[in-house]
Amino acid sequence: LISMFAAACWQQLGKIPDQTKGVINKDLKSAQATIDMLLMLRDKTKGNLTGTEEKLLNDTITTLQKVYAEEAGDY
Repeated sequence: LISMFAAACWQQLGKIPDQTKGVINKDLKSAQATIDMLLMLRDKTKGNLTGTEEKLLNDTITTLQKVYAEEAGDY
């Protein structure tokens, strides 16, 4: 699930091509919504993840937030 959201967010950030069309599209509003869903997932699963799962989720969120900030000009 984390990988699915991350892949979608990378596409929305314009970093990888759309899997269906093969073109790069940037949609920062959708990218922010995807990051928000990952944050919600982290909140809802707190205390129920293994250390590895928690690290994967946190690292994914941190990386996507950094790239989003760069793309949005907030960095």
